[in-house]
Amino acid sequence: MAVVSKLNALLGSLSTRPATCSDRRFAVILWSCLAAFCGAFVIYYYSRAGGLIDHTGHLIGRDFVVFWNASVLTLDGQAAKVFDQGQFHSAHERFVGGPYPLHPWLYPPHALLYSWPLGLMPYLLSYALWSVVTLALYLAAAGKRHLAGVGTLALILAPATFVNFLAGQNGFLSAALLIAGMRLLDRRPALAGILLGLLCFKPQLGILVPIALVAARLWRPFFGASMTVLGVVALSVVAFGLESWQSYLSQIAINQSLIFERGSGLFVLMMPTPLMATRILGLGDVAGYGVQALFSLCAVLGIYTTFRKRADRSLQVAVLLVGVFLVTPYGFNYDMTLTSVAVLWGFERAVKTGFLPGEMLLLALVWALPILVMGTNAQGLPLGPVILGLLFLVLLIRANGWLPQHGLAPVAREADGAALRQPSDNRA
Repeated sequence: MAVVSKLNALLGSLSTRPATCSDRRFAVILWSCLAAFCGAFVIYYYSRAGGLIDHTGHLIGRDFVVFWNASVLTLDGQAAKVFDQGQFHSAHERFVGGPYPLHPWLYPPHALLYSWPLGLMPYLLSYALWSVVTLALYLAAAGKRHLAGVGTLALILAPATFVNFLAGQNGFLSAALLIAGMRLLDRRPALAGILLGLLCFKPQLGILVPIALVAARLWRPFFGASMTVLGVVALSVVAFGLESWQSYLSQIAINQSLIFERGSGLFVLMMPTPLMATRILGLGDVAGYGVQALFSLCAVLGIYTTFRKRADRSLQVAVLLVGVFLVTPYGFNYDMTLTSVAVLWGFERAVKTGFLPGEMLLLALVWALPILVMGTNAQGLPLGPVILGLLFLVLLIRANGWLPQHGLAPVAREADGAALRQPSDNRA
């Protein structure tokens, strides 16, 4: 009881301040500077490339070669080679015509269903179309009518967007499925379940989804997602044979675990998760997994508490998008297309209801985190989990209505009243 009373006293002492022109000016300046920095880096990166190879010896699009070559082998009826690290690496070297850095396939067999058309086109064209089409899906999933112009432009020029584009990764696609699925829970529950189920190609990003659905008693999308996962897995068995799963479990899953537990270099720098932070700090495995378990438990409890209530769906989803990087030990900066949307929605809410102390700075740090994490991790200061944890807490307070009404700016009461009067279909 003492802990609860102290928590209530702390929350009761919180107050917001109205948004000012300085807040908007700061947001525009920060956004412009980060966009200019990322744009300049892209120009620098491509100007030093020699044909398909960049100045570091990797193909332009770096990780995209994994999806493209997997598609080429699958279309040639050689899907089994994808799950053999030696043969898959040889396929990369044949394509570039010489030695090439290791880029293994680390996905379950049903992920091949998502990438199979890529090999129908030449590498660069396929990479360009993959980036543009998945970005369009991401923007469509995250878009809101009243943020159609500024919000869309902000997401296009967000640091996470540049990171995902340069990495040739699937952060746009995974974010599109998760965000669209969560936003359609009330309006199109069946479609929401299908989209959330399709996220199973990257299951570490969907850990909190079933917890949220159970907490909200949204059984139709819950079972829809479950059936979709079973259907996709069954289809992969039909398409690629049971041997693909045997190879995955006996080789790929083990290699993935070894890379995750013993990986180094850029692999470590790109991860903002609690477990990776303990590795950077030199803590042992026991302490590392203990810290990760604590963060994961807090994320699970926070999501369950938030989705138990009938609240603003956008805020609930924002809490989940940030919580993903606290609950999973396996997340990269190119997956932080998720947190870009959470920051955008959080900023929109704060402009309407007033900013909590330090909230503007916190939103700015999370927005920049996809590039900031690489520098802080390299310097032995893994601040990612702390920054994400604080934003998770702020969004949790807002989504659960824990901010006392007397602490709200005048504009907040009007905005909150309007939100509560809206039908549930308009909350997504």
